[in-house]
Order: sequence, then structure tokens, then C-alpha cells
Amino acid sequence: MNLDSINRPEMLRQVKDGAEIALKALAQAGLDKDPNLRAVLEGQTIAQVRGLTRADLETIYALGFRFLTGGDTERAEAVFFQLCFIDPLEAKNHYCLGVVRQMKQQWDAAIDDFARFCALDATNPEGYLRIGECLVAKGDRDQAFDAFEVALLEARKGHGPKNAAEQAERALSVLAKGGQA
Repeated sequence: MNLDSINRPEMLRQVKDGAEIALKALAQAGLDKDPNLRAVLEGQTIAQVRGLTRADLETIYALGFRFLTGGDTERAEAVFFQLCFIDPLEAKNHYCLGVVRQMKQQWDAAIDDFARFCALDATNPEGYLRIGECLVAKGDRDQAFDAFEVALLEARKGHGPKNAAEQAERALSVLAKGGQA
């Protein structure tokens, strides 16, 4: 959660260099003229390019959610991974992918998914709570404490579910006492 250590100018340079390399490779492969790829490069999602409606995407989401609640983590992961790929600006897709990976104890992948969720829905304490849980599972109690504090701050502002503040307070209390949140 410590963003101060990121070298932003260096990161931006690397992203720019990577984009230039990718564009050259696309041109060499003759893909730079593909209308679908051009649309994506201009900011459309793959779902938009392929003509999927919000109703279509919600149907796919419902299928993934049914797999998730039914405990079929492999199928749920496949569905939510695809949704994140084709509809990357929908926060709940990343959250559900994170939940699946958390269930599978894939802590780092889950943290990445929840971080993308937080980037898209920054005031929702649910993402910070899940990041904190994953960090505790990894043994990183200090960063988990930070994540739970952010969750508590957002929950006290009225964001997220009604019990989010209680969840964050409980997690912070357990961590303070040396337990597992």
C-alpha cells in the first residue's frame, strides 16, 4: 500500500517504452490496420468492439457468480478472468476474480485483483478489507493494518455495506492483539 516508493517518472518511461515496442511489433505483424485493434487502441473495450451490451455482460457475470457461489472456483475464475479482459472498467469483475483467487489461496493474484477493484471504486471499503485479509494470510501484518485502516476510513464515510466499519474495526482489533484478522 506504500505508493511513496514508486518511481513515477521511471515507471512512466517504462510504460511508454513498452507501448512503443508493442506498436512496432503490431505493425511488423500487419495488425496495426486491424479495425478491432485500432478501436481498442483508441480506448474502446473489447466488449464494446464486439458489440456486447451491458445486458450481455450482466448475463456472463451472473454465470460467473453462480459458479462462485456454487464453489466451482475453476469455472468462476475463467468467467471473471474473461470479464476483466473484455470489460476491464467494471469494478465488480475484478472484485469477484479477487474473491475466487482468495478462495484458492492465491494471495498475490487476489491482491492484484482487489487493487484493480480499488482503482476503479476507490471509496469502497470491501476491496481494502479483502486486501488486508490476503496480506494477513501472507504474514504481512503491517501492510494489512494499513489496508484495514483505509477500509475503516471509507466505511466511516458511509461507503460500502453497513457492516464494513465493524469488519475493519474487528480486523484491526485482532491484529493489535497479535491474532489473525
